[in-house]
Amino acid sequence: MTILINIDDFLFQLFPETNMDIAQIKEKLIEFYTIDDVKTEVKIESDVIKIKVANNNFSGNDPIYKSLISKIKNGI
Repeated sequence: MTILINIDDFLFQLFPETNMDIAQIKEKLIEFYTIDDVKTEVKIESDVIKIKVANNNFSGNDPIYKSLISKIKNGI
């Protein structure tokens, strides 16, 4: 999953303690989106922060996964 966040005043309001330091915001986002030992990838691109979140523990045999795929295939 990829999350895009615009670098703007709203972002800086979310992280006032960083004093608008993008490097500190990046570290806070990595810390927030890291789950167990799966570290997220955060890239700064122009005026957008791209956060790539992966879950290596997700299984195609998971019943929730199968249900979602079924719903997508059936247009529900």
